[in-house]
Formats: sequence, structure tokens, C-alpha cells
Amino acid sequence: MFNIGDKVEFRAKVFFPPYTPYYNAYDMQVFQIIKFHIHRPYEDDLVPSNQYEPGCHVELKCTSDPEIKVAGYVHDDEICHL
Repeated sequence: MFNIGDKVEFRAKVFFPPYTPYYNAYDMQVFQIIKFHIHRPYEDDLVPSNQYEPGCHVELKCTSDPEIKVAGYVHDDEICHL
């Protein structure tokens, strides 16, 4: 389970195909969860949320290198707690 403010890193699987090279810049970096985005069946877009739900999308901020910007949202199974 994740919470807003948690420090996370990317799981090793995202540094191998089919994810590479898209996630390469995130290797060995530390991120903080800023917000969750939930897909609701009756909504076309993701709904921002402060509460975690399994399968949600996660908005991250890189805390180890402010120059690194996460493109879009990531799936919760692509990250893990430090």
C-alpha cells in the first residue's frame, strides 16, 4: 500500500524490454508520491485522488535529482518502497 509522500524507486523490471529506453533516466533515483489517479468506469479521464487504490496510476516527483521529470503517471506495480 502506498501513501502520499512515500519515498519509492522503480522496480528492476522497468529497466528491461519492453520498458527500455523510456525508464532509463529513473534508474537509481528516489521519487516521492505526490498524487494518485484513479480510472473510474464512468469517467473518460483519470480522477485525481489522495487515497491509494490497487491498480491506480501514481504521480511522482524525483527527489534525488530535480532535473529529472517523470513523464506522465506510472502504474503502481512499477514502483516499490525504499
